[in-house]
Amino acid sequence: MPQHKELLPDNQLRELEDAVEALLVRGQRGSLVSIGAGEMTCVLSWQGFACKRLPPITDRTRLERHRALILEYVDRLEAAGIAVVDTAVQITDRHGYAVAYVVQPKLERSTLLPVVMASLAPEPARALAALVFDAVERANAAGIGLDANLSNWAVQDGRPLYIDVSTPMLRDAAGHHRLDSELFVSTMPVLLRGLVRRYFVKDLLDRYYVPLSVFENLLGDLPNSDLEGLTIPLLEDVNRRLSTPLTHARIESYRREDRLTWGLIRWSLRLERRWRRWVRDGNPPHLIPSHFRDAGDS
Repeated sequence: MPQHKELLPDNQLRELEDAVEALLVRGQRGSLVSIGAGEMTCVLSWQGFACKRLPPITDRTRLERHRALILEYVDRLEAAGIAVVDTAVQITDRHGYAVAYVVQPKLERSTLLPVVMASLAPEPARALAALVFDAVERANAAGIGLDANLSNWAVQDGRPLYIDVSTPMLRDAAGHHRLDSELFVSTMPVLLRGLVRRYFVKDLLDRYYVPLSVFENLLGDLPNSDLEGLTIPLLEDVNRRLSTPLTHARIESYRREDRLTWGLIRWSLRLERRWRRWVRDGNPPHLIPSHFRDAGDS
């Protein structure tokens, strides 16, 4: 089992959770700054670190298992030749629940892969993207799932450095996903959970083990990184690696489907947040990007 380590001192971790609780319960953003947002989570700047808060649960043992899986995932990626930013997963207990943060050194925005690629001429940008494509193939050869979207990488010493490890994609010997997806499904409204479990979770995870699907997702996400102009040249580069080529029409179809799917999930998370805060117990447990928009961020 990977060894647990800490990057953020315990007292600073508790101060961070105090600040998050003030935002969740009272809408007071205070000194919290969001430096990144995914579909379901946001990344906070705190004491020189980038901290992603995971959905809290009452069963600390399950959270401990998730921490161990993330650290194993990091080890497996690095063993496959994929460099990963220094990562710790730290847990604190609050008011009957346990909450974990994925803690990493805060990187300069200028080192993020989309920013670097946007500053380059097309050919050097394509060469850098090719290193990410290599990583997709190495992960696939090692039996590891990888969300290779360009927004999940930084650049260090001219090579990609993987950032987003909070959803560890590993399978057991029988091919079953080891991720405890209920940690995330449980944040959604009750009426949607059955649908998400049955029709969404497995298909979503499966696609990250298939290079064709990983590349489709990566190319479909380029507009979100302001790199849509590279879609055609990168599509040509990707198709030289695939036995079944992708088409521009398929990528456009994927973009539309992805916007609809994640739009529904984001809407459901906002609905659940309001219900928890105003109806159920006054303590919405999961921090999502709309908390910052509601508190005054653009």
